[in-house]
Amino acid sequence: MNHQRVLKYLALGAVALIPTLVIAQQQANPPGPGVFQAGQLLNAGDVEQMRLALVDAIARLNRLESAGTAIRKAEIRQVPGVGPAPINGIALATADCAATELMLECSCRGISSIDADPFAGVNNTSLNLRRVQLQDPTTTPSCVCQALNSGSNADAALVAIATCLPI
Repeated sequence: MNHQRVLKYLALGAVALIPTLVIAQQQANPPGPGVFQAGQLLNAGDVEQMRLALVDAIARLNRLESAGTAIRKAEIRQVPGVGPAPINGIALATADCAATELMLECSCRGISSIDADPFAGVNNTSLNLRRVQLQDPTTTPSCVCQALNSGSNADAALVAIATCLPI
C-alpha cells in the first residue's frame, strides 16, 4: 500500500473531523454558564451549527485538494517599512504584503538611525508605541505602526515589519 496515500487520507480525515469535534466539545463543555447544560439534548440549532462546520470543513478540503500546492516555510518573508521619528514628534511606518499574500504577523520597533538595517541594530526604547493596526486584511494587508519619539535622538526611526506568506 502506498504510504503517502494513506497519510494523505489520514490528513484529509483529520481536517474534516477536527472542526466537528471542536464544535461538539463546545456543546459538551460550553464556554459560559447557561449556554448548554449537562444532560440536555441537542436542539436543532446545535445540530445545524455542527452541520455547517462540517460543510465548511469539506469545502476547505476541496479547495486545498484543487489547489494542489503546499505551503512551505521557505516562502514566508518579512517586509519592512521605515518611517522617520522626529524629536517629540509622531512617527508612522507601514509595511505591506502583496494582494496575493496572507499576513501572518504585524510588529513594530524603534531603531536609533533611519539608515540602520531595519532587522538589526539596537532597539530604540525612546519611541513610545501608540498603535499597531492591520489594515485591509482581505485585500492588500498593511501593517501600520505609530509611535511618539520622546527621546533626544533626531535620527531615530520607526520600523513596521509585516510577515507575509504567498497563498
